[in-house]
Amino acid sequence: MSYFLFGTFNEIYNKEKLQRIKEYGKEKDIYIWFNQEITFYNDIQRMMREQKAEGNTLFAITSKNQPSNSSDVLFPFDKVPNKLLFIDESRMFYKKCCRENIDVLFDFLEKLISMFNIEYIEIFVVEGYDDIFQRKVCNIDEVKRDLLYQIEERVSIDSSIYYVR
Repeated sequence: MSYFLFGTFNEIYNKEKLQRIKEYGKEKDIYIWFNQEITFYNDIQRMMREQKAEGNTLFAITSKNQPSNSSDVLFPFDKVPNKLLFIDESRMFYKKCCRENIDVLFDFLEKLISMFNIEYIEIFVVEGYDDIFQRKVCNIDEVKRDLLYQIEERVSIDSSIYYVR
């Protein structure tokens, strides 16, 4: 399972802001790559073109544990052994770890949005390459709830494009 979280937004190139958000992410073990830096999976650019992504700044988010995909920022599997995650049938510990994981990711996304004064951002979430995406118009809190539900309850995520305003 290799998930990818990437997208676009409109921004005038500002090297200082880009560096600040990268440093903020690294403090949380999140890496963000922009435009030509996204070299670890060429199908990201392909999916963006096929889906007619609108923004002029491309981004992709990975992690310290998995610098070539986004699975670790979405799921807690590489941070906590499965024996602990699913220690009882209630799955309460697993859900707690999922929430903590998603909280870190969305703290970062909210910082990105505020730092760049983003009014509109497209967030793609996909497992590998896909050309069929569910399209969802929502706010950032709805994205968080949707992803958390899928991760907690289904342990998989639908290929989706979130149009966040």
